[in-house]
Amino acid sequence: MPRIKRIYLTSHTHTDIGYTDHQDTVFRQHLGFIDDAIELGEATADYPEEARYKWTCEVTAFVERYFRERPPARV
Repeated sequence: MPRIKRIYLTSHTHTDIGYTDHQDTVFRQHLGFIDDAIELGEATADYPEEARYKWTCEVTAFVERYFRERPPARV
């Protein structure tokens, strides 16, 4: 078997409200995921483009809730 030379890691979230946890818990977790994604994006903003952190929200409802619940300066 050939030796593994490179491993790619990617952050991932999955939305399955009611299966993974209660709705309030899932919404709270995803608000934190967006906070973390913003921080990582800011932390890597000066990296070469291919090395910058990228993340996509899987569900629009989380983004809408983020806009409502986070301070305007954070949004």
